[in-house]
Amino acid sequence: MKHLIKSLMVVFVVVSMVLCFVGASFAYTYDSEINPEEFIKWEVIDKVRTSPFGGIATLKNPDPNARIKEAQIEIFNKGLISYEYVIDGKTYKYKFNNETENYDLVIPEIKP
Repeated sequence: MKHLIKSLMVVFVVVSMVLCFVGASFAYTYDSEINPEEFIKWEVIDKVRTSPFGGIATLKNPDPNARIKEAQIEIFNKGLISYEYVIDGKTYKYKFNNETENYDLVIPEIKP
């Protein structure tokens, strides 16, 4: 029972961190196929605390027919700083750019 409560608390913290970021985000843009706000609806299937202020979580899309089945998000200080997913064997990673307030594609690298 203690393990269940601890697991639920961790899931709550991860979801709360995403919700805090989404609620605090006044006007961000994104270049990906999915709006980062959608992650709050996804199931947390794994999580790792990387510091006292953040961590990485693997999320599962509740839509079994979606092109994006899972995503990995990185949260720091209650903010979503990056996320990545795989489509047709190709990894796409997006990182928040504070200057432009946009989630920019970093993998695969866009060559000029």
